[in-house]
Amino acid sequence: LVRVERAIYMSSVSSHNTRKSRTFKLFRDLVISILNIDQNYDRRIMIIRSPNEGRNIRNWDALAPIFSEFDYEVLFPGAMSFRQQVNTFAAAGRLVGTLGAGFTNCMWAGADCKTLMFDPGLCDFFFWDIAGQMGQDFRWCFSGTAQRWNEALSVSDFSIEADVLRQQLADLG
Repeated sequence: LVRVERAIYMSSVSSHNTRKSRTFKLFRDLVISILNIDQNYDRRIMIIRSPNEGRNIRNWDALAPIFSEFDYEVLFPGAMSFRQQVNTFAAAGRLVGTLGAGFTNCMWAGADCKTLMFDPGLCDFFFWDIAGQMGQDFRWCFSGTAQRWNEALSVSDFSIEADVLRQQLADLG
């Protein structure tokens, strides 16, 4: 038993009832079927952002070799067509990225995909919700203090500790 003066916990503000979750997954499955996408879950993908988008990984040059060590492809979804994104991410067995629009592509990966999102502290549950609806193993790693969303943090570059990254990738398997 632990007594605390004040407890703060994070929780999604959205409520995903069964119908909404099923509808989201049905949409995803329909798109994959229409595009005739083969899902094989053998790719390891790291999503990066364009340098002019903001909220980039400040120490990327030090981290890039670690992704290579763990056999990750580094991709920028913003340069891909819709079909390319669906085709690429539907084959993801491991998906790593930072909180941002590119991580929405986790919706194309199957339930066997393990996802890891690095968050500078913005606490946006959107990606957790998507991964949960897809039945994925979602891991959320904060590289800064978790706090309420604020505009300054949402456009600021941030760092990820190399040892933390290496351990997280090892844990993903």
